Amino acid sequence: MTVLLLVWGMVAGAGGGPAGYRAGSTAHTVGAAEQATEAKGREPRLRVPLTYFLVPADERGKSGDPRRRQMDLDVEIDNLANEPGGRPFGRITLDVSGLSGKVAFGQDGSGECKGYGTTKIHCPVDSDRPVFTTYLRALESGRNGESGVLRYTFTPHKGKTLTASTKVVIGRPRLAVVQPPMRKGVKRTESVRVPVTFKNVGEIPVHGITADISPGRTLGMKHRNCRYIEASMTCDFPDAVVRPGQTMTLSPTPRVLNAEPAMYESVSFSVRPLEPSGDPGYGELGSGSPLRLVDASPARGALREPDEPGGETLMYLQRPTRADYEVTGLHLSKESDRRVRARVGVRNNGPSSVPGLGGLYYAKVTFPMGSTVVKTPRDESLEEDAELCQKVSGTEYRCEVSPRSGETNTFDFVVRPGWWGQTKVEITDSERFPRRDPRPANDTAAVATPAGPLHTALSATLGVVVIAGALALTRRHWLKPLKRVARR
Repeated sequence: MTVLLLVWGMVAGAGGGPAGYRAGSTAHTVGAAEQATEAKGREPRLRVPLTYFLVPADERGKSGDPRRRQMDLDVEIDNLANEPGGRPFGRITLDVSGLSGKVAFGQDGSGECKGYGTTKIHCPVDSDRPVFTTYLRALESGRNGESGVLRYTFTPHKGKTLTASTKVVIGRPRLAVVQPPMRKGVKRTESVRVPVTFKNVGEIPVHGITADISPGRTLGMKHRNCRYIEASMTCDFPDAVVRPGQTMTLSPTPRVLNAEPAMYESVSFSVRPLEPSGDPGYGELGSGSPLRLVDASPARGALREPDEPGGETLMYLQRPTRADYEVTGLHLSKESDRRVRARVGVRNNGPSSVPGLGGLYYAKVTFPMGSTVVKTPRDESLEEDAELCQKVSGTEYRCEVSPRSGETNTFDFVVRPGWWGQTKVEITDSERFPRRDPRPANDTAAVATPAGPLHTALSATLGVVVIAGALALTRRHWLKPLKRVARR
């Protein structure tokens, strides 16, 4: 039997990143085509991370943050079947003896390995369990920056033994970006400066940095350490060293143009440790002077929690425009003796067309007390026939509205009326991304809603009871004086 070893590269959550990571994890393997040999047919494949960073012992569990927990180490063995109907098997050994007394394997997943609590474990392998999970944890004696080699030995039932390795490091590189404020009044033809500033909030230095900015057409000089495609730029700083606690920023500050028409647009940027790869990446290299990283300590502004090991954020752009949303239709029509159809319409009178990335606006629809909504608006063009409105509480529903300029969003409800009252509609704004509506008075509407048959009958019954009670009280009020006169 031939066995094929696959060593996976590392990709961050924000469009590719440093080896050994998935967004929000301390160490995970993610496929990288440039570092993988494709398996042929049913040949087995072994997948291990290039680097595995450990949460220091004194950091685990601080502040109840689950991200401070050591993340899993998944070892995956694909295509184990030797022949149809066969039951192949073998054994894999994980050995990190070079860090004895500083790290230890912890039990996770099926727990079928032997040697938990030490630096060497032996695990069975079969086609029913192609992935087994474990993790390494740093011990109190382990110091930040100490590293060693985790060696894998895969011994199949038939065929040659194969080995692989992962670098294990105590401590994590964690880059948190500074959140820039919203830029207001930015026209579509106007470029903006994007201040890419970040801080190493991890426990060990970061060697090499990659920074990305998108979407937006880069203006001015194109730097020779950056790659450019139509709407993004990626810049590498292979010689950069960012110490724990140090803040860095790009210089000169990049300037980009985002010409999208929405009320709110954004420019995304991210930083991450440089990926150890020979692949030059996509895009055309610039020819100007290199973009630089300069010290900007101490950090000024709010830090976004890193999506380990890198971080990303959005700089929002507010256009100098607004949108007049109007409740144009609130109509009730009888469907049957017990049901009515309520149609709600929200029109965008412009001038701005769509909210963009800034957020969502809603129409809050409230029916009288005792009403029962038997059918909610749905988008029948979708396979899952998705609901367009969500129940908030009781008889209140919330419908997302985003009509383009000159268009109307319409929502149809079927309701079994309850008590007499009013059906009301109110357009609610986004607190962070307001429409700046020039005519807020047309954002609400209400229509009288008759009571249902049951509630009408109950109302009549209650009315009779009230009248009878009133007559009884009146009779009692007049009879008492007459009785006193009679006794005299």
